[in-house]
Amino acid sequence: MGEIMLYLFTSNARPRYIQDIPNVLALPHGALYHFRYDDRIVVDELKDQNSHRRLEGTKALIVYVQQTKNPSITTEVSYYPLREATIRNIALDGIVLTVTFELGNYVDWTKLALLHPNEREQTITQVLQAERRPPKKYISIADGATQSYLSFESSGQTTRVWQLIVTAISKLPEFADTVFYRLDGIREFIEHLGSKLKRAFRRSKLATYEHRDTQLVEILRGHAGYILRSGRTYFLELDFYQAKEPEAPVLGSRIAAVVDKAYFAYAPKPIEVTFRYEHCILPLAIPPLNGDILTPLDIDLLDDEELDPPLATAISIPIAPQVGLLLKLTYPRLYLYVAFAILFMAQVITAISGQLSEFNKLFYATPPVWEDTAELLLALIGSAITAMVLFILYKRLPAIAQ
Repeated sequence: MGEIMLYLFTSNARPRYIQDIPNVLALPHGALYHFRYDDRIVVDELKDQNSHRRLEGTKALIVYVQQTKNPSITTEVSYYPLREATIRNIALDGIVLTVTFELGNYVDWTKLALLHPNEREQTITQVLQAERRPPKKYISIADGATQSYLSFESSGQTTRVWQLIVTAISKLPEFADTVFYRLDGIREFIEHLGSKLKRAFRRSKLATYEHRDTQLVEILRGHAGYILRSGRTYFLELDFYQAKEPEAPVLGSRIAAVVDKAYFAYAPKPIEVTFRYEHCILPLAIPPLNGDILTPLDIDLLDDEELDPPLATAISIPIAPQVGLLLKLTYPRLYLYVAFAILFMAQVITAISGQLSEFNKLFYATPPVWEDTAELLLALIGSAITAMVLFILYKRLPAIAQ
């Protein structure tokens, strides 16, 4: 077999499996996630531990399976291909197979949404034989060349493709009341130097910015996140979707980006999702730090039961994405090292000013006329540099001042 693709199925058999779907749709490209499978529902090739390392880097397809749970009738299944992934690790621990993968592009539902459900089922059943797909097996291997029926998001189309997916699956009963969201990314907006100068001299009141996307990286083994620099302000961007567009704020539909207030100058306020589609931007202001910090970023529904007054409408929302990422807050190492180097040199200059006469004895028989002036200048320069560096450190690194 040439190029292969793994099929990773998750179903509505249990609430935890259902929860996987909003989660994998909410996480950004490059995030890590994992599924667990009982070895009874794993194809034989994947039970061989020698094959696990060879499969690292293999493409995978995440598919949601809606199946009838009535044992008295034949199990009927419907397939919803959602997202591409890349296998990072496969491990068999006893009878449980854990598959860790890196999330990739969304499946483009532009054509799939137009198909009758039976036609969509055929796209999967033509690739996987009956004994290699649900309800018998929930993780399988297929020939990668047979995936031509699928198309994935193109550049700049991520939001539109994601909206197509959540619109389609929100029609299923288990997702009817779900508030979906997607972490679009964390960006830094930097004002152009020319804009700063114009505003400084009152030549313009408008600021112009350029934005920089913060890349998602693996901060710890198996944990992805963002590296943010202290003393800067970033913006967390989120897309939302809920099938039932309320006329007023809904109890249980407020989304909060929860961060540790000890490491942020501003804690984002909860978001009230009052439209079917919505895009929100939340500031993340990081104060100066004097050390690297690892802290979580959790995005979840708020418990609004104790609000006073309560929100206007109350509905039951069974699930919503429950995702978290790591944030690594870094301090300006080079800045700090240079400051301490300058501080050290200032102390050396101050020390030399008190011993200048001893140095001059090595070169002059009599003290030069400028000796006293030089001692005074060196003492003033050393003290001034010391005071300036300490003041800058006090302002930029308040933890040192404490």
